Amino acid sequence: MDMARYGALPGGGNNRQALTDEDKAGFEKSVIDQIAAYSPDFKDLILHCETRTPREIEAEVGLTEGNIFQGELTFDQLLFNRPFPGYAQYRGPVTGMYMCGSGTHPGGGVMAAPGANAAREILHDLRKPNIVPGGYADD
Repeated sequence: MDMARYGALPGGGNNRQALTDEDKAGFEKSVIDQIAAYSPDFKDLILHCETRTPREIEAEVGLTEGNIFQGELTFDQLLFNRPFPGYAQYRGPVTGMYMCGSGTHPGGGVMAAPGANAAREILHDLRKPNIVPGGYADD
């Protein structure tokens, strides 16, 4: 499992202290049990398991609510609202500053779309030809 929303686990939301180690262990067991239901030998293949909930991610690296996508991927935080209204076209508030992280459209992950989209805007602003590969569903 890649990511669980902060409020999706017991004690999430505004009650950050309520998420206990027992909650984390139960969540880990639930995920493993669900996968094992479809792959009976799955549990025997696990050599090490590390579960990091939003609580640990927030505490270790400072990401608000442990969100690795720098904001929820909900409709109110997508498209022209990502990272926030007025800066959705990869240009920052300072001339020559461009944003291309998980906080920009279309969001994070390993697809590199925010970087490719920002590169297109940079080339456009420099009046250079667009040499960024394109034609993908996330363009």
